[in-house]
Amino acid sequence: MPKGIDKHSVPMIGMTWFLVALFICQICYLCVKKVSEEYNISMWILVIALAILAAQLKEKVWLPFGIQTGMYGMLFYHIGYIMKKKQIFEKNIKEISPESIILGLFVWGICAKWGGVAMHKAAYTGVISVAGPVCGTYFVAKFSQFINEKNKTASKFLSWCGKFSLYIYAMHALDRIVLPTMKNFVSGVFTCPSKKAALLLCTVRVTVVLVSAIVFVTIKTAFNRKKK
Repeated sequence: MPKGIDKHSVPMIGMTWFLVALFICQICYLCVKKVSEEYNISMWILVIALAILAAQLKEKVWLPFGIQTGMYGMLFYHIGYIMKKKQIFEKNIKEISPESIILGLFVWGICAKWGGVAMHKAAYTGVISVAGPVCGTYFVAKFSQFINEKNKTASKFLSWCGKFSLYIYAMHALDRIVLPTMKNFVSGVFTCPSKKAALLLCTVRVTVVLVSAIVFVTIKTAFNRKKK
């Protein structure tokens, strides 16, 4: 468990960590951007330097309010900003050279197999691991666009998930209550730990969360109609 400034252990705050970290990341990014503009310093230099500082600092001390996670996340935040500015996601994938697509898939595959980025603790397994999430985000986004164009049913479902993502998030936060029951169910089907058991547990959790969110939204909608 990471140590705080007072050298005491810092407990986990659960799945809400990224909300605090995202807030800190956005605040830090605006401050860094202002420094970059006023002193004519490259944003890349600043965000990379702060990301490295956050990753190295975690070995010594863990700052409160997700400061280090936010500093580390600025690197990906800036990459996303550049991709949006250059309209990377709006471009047709056919306009991109086959070599670039193959290279992107290769890097994503390598990172998925041997790399890894742990945003919650500002850690990575190598420099190339930073490229993995970027490549993965691009291909997942393009695949989502493909589904949106080709499959209207799936498109409506994904749009619903996006619209009520806050409720899905809330149900995901509460599913820990029944997590032991789900684990017992999975252990009765497959030997634990194993890849099959992990896949089944993931499927069960996603199903429980989505069904719970659907039930909640249905009840809420019916209640609002009755109230009117």
